[in-house]
Amino acid sequence: MEWAGSQHQMAGVSCLDCHKIHQPQGDPVLAKTTEAQVCLACHKDQRSDFLKPSSHPVRQGLMSCSGCHSPHGSTAPAMLAKATLNQTCYSCHAEKRGPV
Repeated sequence: MEWAGSQHQMAGVSCLDCHKIHQPQGDPVLAKTTEAQVCLACHKDQRSDFLKPSSHPVRQGLMSCSGCHSPHGSTAPAMLAKATLNQTCYSCHAEKRGPV
């Protein structure tokens, strides 16, 4: 719905750059365990971040990129799936919520 004007659309990324059709095992970007491989093929800085000792468990398949980000566009910063960083992060990290 928010594809027009999204960062991916503005960068000339097409549907087929991420989605693979007519594959026997289906579309790898739609499976939580293989989605990161598709995203990290272009997002090299994030790939290196996930190699750090302390990172979200994306490489282990315990969470996916789309769990926090909306690849089809968003009006939130960093194409977050929810309106703010706080709403996105605190849905899993409630212990980090204030007051501090």
